[in-house]
Amino acid sequence: MGREVRKVPADWQHPTRDNGDYIPLMGGSFSKAAAEWDEGERQWNLGFREKTVWHDGGGYHKEWVPKDDEHTYPYSDWAGSRPEESDYMPDWPDSERTHLQMYEDTSEGTPISPVMDTPEELARWLADTGASAFGSMNATYEQWLATIKRGFACSAVLVNGVMDSGVAGLASTDKATPSDAQLKSGATRSDERPAESDVASLTQEIESLRASLANAESRAEEAEGRATFFETEMTRILQEGAKR
Repeated sequence: MGREVRKVPADWQHPTRDNGDYIPLMGGSFSKAAAEWDEGERQWNLGFREKTVWHDGGGYHKEWVPKDDEHTYPYSDWAGSRPEESDYMPDWPDSERTHLQMYEDTSEGTPISPVMDTPEELARWLADTGASAFGSMNATYEQWLATIKRGFACSAVLVNGVMDSGVAGLASTDKATPSDAQLKSGATRSDERPAESDVASLTQEIESLRASLANAESRAEEAEGRATFFETEMTRILQEGAKR
């Protein structure tokens, strides 16, 4: 969650509600998300679920593993409802994605800038207008430009124990950014997010989230074990009570 640049047509106007507020729309491809959900449901009905496997050196892959015995409910209860096209940005062909627009994606996604023709024009507008990089934090032209060329920035990072916006924090540690040609060709987060290994060295947020996930999984396993123990004890007590 944070800021991401989306490639849009020159005449794109983000839809609004009757009161003028933007309607949040997810980036990426609806057709791809729907296809992945359909495959997940197919595998679920065959007795499998998707599992994320983290690599020690960074990165991850996903694989299909057998469902557990308690997974008797519909796939939608596991993965949520099937994606709906109305929740996504339009699936424009690449030939129409000629311009750039900065979005916040703390919600599904709403624009925080006008549609611009070049990365430099977009970065200049964001810097000159004091656009939000995170909350009330702003960013410089160079920081916004690095974010645009990278394609995204997380909400915030810790740099030497001090919280800063992802826009500023990641720019300070960038080793290299995609070229303008790569950006124009569609190499942005909206089309395909970079592998985790590409950004692991740029943000402590990823490591913090991974640690939190590991801790949560450990606590969940412990809680499940405790629940099983108490269920067994309750059954034993009830059975002994019935004999009396």
